[in-house]
Amino acid sequence: MTRKILILGGTGTIGSAVTRALLEQGEDVTLLLREGRIPPSGVKAVTADGNDEEALVAIQREGAYDIVINLLIYTAEQAQMNLRVFPDVRQLIFISTVCVNDRAETVVFTEKSPCGNRESVYGQHKQEVELVFLAAAEKGYPVTIVRPTQTYGGQKLPLSVKGKSYWGICQRILDGKPVIVHGDGTSVWISTYCDDFAAGLLPLIGRKEALGEIFQITSDEALTWDQMYQILGEELGRAPKIVHIPTDVLVQAGLGGGIRGDKESSVLFDNHKLKTLTGFVPKVSFREGVRKYLAGIEKHPEWKNTDPAFDQKCDAVCAAWNEMTRDFSELFS
Repeated sequence: MTRKILILGGTGTIGSAVTRALLEQGEDVTLLLREGRIPPSGVKAVTADGNDEEALVAIQREGAYDIVINLLIYTAEQAQMNLRVFPDVRQLIFISTVCVNDRAETVVFTEKSPCGNRESVYGQHKQEVELVFLAAAEKGYPVTIVRPTQTYGGQKLPLSVKGKSYWGICQRILDGKPVIVHGDGTSVWISTYCDDFAAGLLPLIGRKEALGEIFQITSDEALTWDQMYQILGEELGRAPKIVHIPTDVLVQAGLGGGIRGDKESSVLFDNHKLKTLTGFVPKVSFREGVRKYLAGIEKHPEWKNTDPAFDQKCDAVCAAWNEMTRDFSELFS
């Protein structure tokens, strides 16, 4: 039976992939969009601000959606509002993040690993949201919490230090310019292609066994950051000139966004819980994901935007770091 599904945040990397997969499955999907946003071709949409409680109540009253997938919730207040707006749905799926985990406690994470990220404000806020929904689940509310790792696709790539442009790093590699990788490049990272995430999520939708539960959905492929950049360079046909800079220095230089409390730590994710319930198997390797990105670039030249301000800062930071470390090594020569 076709289910009526409302997606809040359905035009981002994860949301777009989930929307595509649901439509291919024949589901009745509606996206919540802000005023002025245009839905993808053939996709139904309603217009409202995701924080406008009155508008959301009206939308739910009219649409009577069975399933709500919310990728927008960031605060406990927003979670509480969603409980009020969608009291009678069959399932509310909250897209959280593996960044809720305490990276100082372990390297291999399951859904039961300690939470409480000591560095990431993003992770801290998402954990607060999880606590609101878990408390509601104890009283019978049909919520499912899903934790992705860094999920990419479309015009996005998993990168260490970047500006506002993903292609900008590729262009630096092609131009023979240095690219910064935090630490010494040996920390282990797991990123997930968006279509794999969608494939992991779909079997959880409308599933009774998923209610009141938390599921990680990640790739099984673990690579160091240096390996990821080497693969990117190989697919571009140019070896990257990697400059390793400690995270502490990058934070001081204003280039530490998304690294402290997240990318700087080695991580492995155990997806046994999801696989046992659904048989999920991620299929897209990082190399294949890079190839998909580059194929997309060929079709969408508008993705080839750059960030001149970041480029200038990157050049300056790399030059300063090389000068400083050269002077340091001379002390011992």
